[in-house]
Amino acid sequence: MLSDSLLAMSLSLIGPERQHNDLSMDGLRHYAKALKGLRAKLAIGPLQLDDDQMDVSLMTCLACGMYEVRIHQLSAPCPAKIPR
Repeated sequence: MLSDSLLAMSLSLIGPERQHNDLSMDGLRHYAKALKGLRAKLAIGPLQLDDDQMDVSLMTCLACGMYEVRIHQLSAPCPAKIPR
């Protein structure tokens, strides 16, 4: 779960930089896998997790959030280039 979210975030940086769409798609697959794992972990109830599982879940959430920010940065137009 955590490794998938970190890999997704890494591939979202490397794929566009090297202009490899297949890396970006792999990043999306790992992101979906991380979210699925996170959903399964939290389905039992966050209070049922031990400290290590809580830490991994939190770090996975942060990595997935960073992936989302990175993807939206790539798809949003630069404010300086928007005609006024």
